[in-house]
Amino acid sequence: MVRRPPGNAPTTTVSLRSSLERLITRIKKRDSYGFFLDPVDTTVITDYLSVIDEPMDLGTMQSKVERNAYYSIDEFRRDLLLVCDNARKYNGAGSIYATSADRV
Repeated sequence: MVRRPPGNAPTTTVSLRSSLERLITRIKKRDSYGFFLDPVDTTVITDYLSVIDEPMDLGTMQSKVERNAYYSIDEFRRDLLLVCDNARKYNGAGSIYATSADRV
């Protein structure tokens, strides 16, 4: 269980944010096709939300880093695993999306 800091405490330490900024930059570079940089366009992929309960992408993760929305590396890791798991679940284990997710 992740505990939130008290109301007047800084939400993210400088070192955590700095580490996460470096990490998300490295991870985005590994997404060579750019599959995971932006949210899935559900106006085009209309059944996506019927398969995936909690969408996540690297752009949203970047935004969360910038907003100091991560309180621990574990929260960041959970979102990254969600990106990869969603790719495998929606597209299938042998798809180019799944193999790309494995590289990230």
